[in-house]
Amino acid sequence: MSEHPSTPAPRRPLTPRERRERRRIRRRRLLIRRCLIVLVGVLLVLAIVGILSGIVRLASGGGQSAGGLTDSQPASSAQSAPPAALSFAGVETAPLQVQTEGLSGYQALYPDLYVPAVPGQWKSPVTKTVYLTFDGGPGEQTQQLLDALAAENVKATFFLSNRDPQAAPMIRAIYEAGHVCAVGPSSKDPETLFASVDAYLDDFYAMWTLIQAQTGGHCAPFFRFPGGSDSTQGGSEIRAAVQREMLRRGFYYYDWDIDSGDAAGNSGTQIYAAVTGGMSRDGNMPVFHETAAAVEQLPRILAYGEENGYTFLPLDGTLDPSTFLREGVGRETFFSTVAGNPNFTLSDENQTRFADRLQVSSAGPSTAASA
Repeated sequence: MSEHPSTPAPRRPLTPRERRERRRIRRRRLLIRRCLIVLVGVLLVLAIVGILSGIVRLASGGGQSAGGLTDSQPASSAQSAPPAALSFAGVETAPLQVQTEGLSGYQALYPDLYVPAVPGQWKSPVTKTVYLTFDGGPGEQTQQLLDALAAENVKATFFLSNRDPQAAPMIRAIYEAGHVCAVGPSSKDPETLFASVDAYLDDFYAMWTLIQAQTGGHCAPFFRFPGGSDSTQGGSEIRAAVQREMLRRGFYYYDWDIDSGDAAGNSGTQIYAAVTGGMSRDGNMPVFHETAAAVEQLPRILAYGEENGYTFLPLDGTLDPSTFLREGVGRETFFSTVAGNPNFTLSDENQTRFADRLQVSSAGPSTAASA
């Protein structure tokens, strides 16, 4: 008798509950599959973006951070390009012409304290162009000041001192925000600062090296004297000698033509009126200090400028300092020194305007700096 294969038992019909469970399992598997597909797609996109970003960094020559510094990179070794304000864009430059051999006394001090290059002929300011300058920082108001400038995408010039223990990181923050950093009024009293040319150079060099370290070597080639170049605090003879020595080294100094009055304790309303009034009278360079009243009024001042067609720029080293020098020892020293200095040429307008001070004829296109 032959064996026949057993007939499989008929499948039991699924209960409604079992059918629902199977459908739930299928939906879960489908969801997992879709999530995996999306995840793989995202990873592929990120990989492509990373590759393209690397190619762009290599093509631009550096792989640097936007500010030129990273947390692991010390400021003194920064490789970023300086702010546009210090690049002398579109301006012909030349190496500083100066005697550095056989010097003695204070002229032999700090052999690295020289400006490597100077711009060509300085230029006169353009109408309705304003160069905001801030003295004496960084300090407690610096971050608020930076925020106010950033809100309007305005760049400024900071004449810095080392009054605050947190000066170093704040100098770096100012520079990374795209502003210009220059040596400013010292925290020392004038009698100490101008006790001798050596004393001034000691103080200047300390601040200059601090800014150089925090900006990757991009301290501006110009500076500002405490109280302005016309101040006689500390003695006019020493001040004149300091001014001649700084010009010899290629550093030049700016005063201002609009005083905000904030250092004298002016109210916010008075500060606003002083600055906007000066702008309306064709002033180009206001001086502020990092006071709470000045910081409070800055947005209003910027709004006034925007509403009335003004342009705000940082100093770039090409603006003729003689336009802003106040009457006094600093101005006289400047003209007498520049007249025989091959490194500096006043703007055409100021060569004519100050021809008597430079002892050159205003009849022709003379170049006072090449005398």
